[in-house]
Order: sequence, then C-alpha cells, then structure tokens
Amino acid sequence: FGNGLFVAISSAGAAVAPGGKILTSPDGKSWTERFNFTGGSLNSVKYGNGVFVVLTSTNEVMRSTDAISWSAPVAVPLQNAMLRYVNGQYFLGGTRGELYVSPDALAWTPRLTTTSDSVRGLAFGAGQYVLTGDNGLLVTSPDAITWTQRNSGTRLNLRDAAYANGTWVVLSNATTPPAILTSPDGVTWTNRVT
Repeated sequence: FGNGLFVAISSAGAAVAPGGKILTSPDGKSWTERFNFTGGSLNSVKYGNGVFVVLTSTNEVMRSTDAISWSAPVAVPLQNAMLRYVNGQYFLGGTRGELYVSPDALAWTPRLTTTSDSVRGLAFGAGQYVLTGDNGLLVTSPDAITWTQRNSGTRLNLRDAAYANGTWVVLSNATTPPAILTSPDGVTWTNRVT
C-alpha cells in the first residue's frame, strides 16, 4: 500500500506461461489491471520514498510513482532473491550473498555481507539491520555497510525478520520442524520450536 493505493502482483507460473500482471485498488475490493509483463514472473512489489518498485524473475526492476504508468524493466546487477524497502532505502539481495542498496531504485551500490548463501530477508529495528538467508544465514549491521555473522543455531533457510516490542523474530521456510528464532539484541538467538 502506498500513495492511496493497494498494489498487487500476479504471476502465471512457468507451467502456464511466463508473465505477470500489476493491479491496483483504492479500497482493496475492486481491482484494475495496470500492466501486463510478458518477460517473466513478477516476484515482489514494494513502496517507499514515493516510488513503487517491482522485482521480476528476469533480474529487472520496474518503477512507478502512481502504480499506473510503469518504467521499462531495468536490469539489476545480480541474481535476485529479495526486494525490500527498509529504513528509507531499497535493498536487493541475491542468490550468492550479494546485497545492493539504493535510495531510489535507480542507482544501486553493492554492500558486502560476508556470505555466499542466498539472501532472503531484511529488517531494521533498535538501531540495527538483521539479514537472513539460506543455510541458517543470520548477519547484523548498524549501518548496512559492515556486517557481522551471528550464530542462528540452525541450517534451515531463514526467510524473514521482524522487530517489535523489543524482540527480533526470524522465521524459517521449513514446516517440519520449523524454526522460529527470537532475540532481544540481534546477537543471541533462541529457537522457540523444540
């Protein structure tokens, strides 16, 4: 949601045909198709700094200020796995541990993450970033420049992170058994599923 609009993406899936649609709604009830993308699937949509950004499966981003007119797809410098808008910046995470940051989703600056695992999630809270990914990847940073590896205690793929009420929460994508990690400081983590 941004600029008074709900924005959703849909993808046909590889079994049907490549492609996806961008839809908007002022109320979440009635939807209007705004863009039909035929070059691949649409993976994610985020809003921040007055701009909607869509990440495609073909390693491209598209931008829009109104969610109605969209820029032509622009290649990004990685095999992407994640798009986030966090703490006033856009982040792209890749399948080989790459992380890029941008204030406007136009010019991307690489950041080192100390890993070669796929990057899957990113959140900011209590003055630090928490980055998650495959094989139990969990790293923290005060500035999104210098990263410190943390012991997650698991080799499961960690999908996302959130911070609220003084507690970090990180979830895995596994369901049998899942991992639900919590931390008061982003340094020491406890798996709450036993």
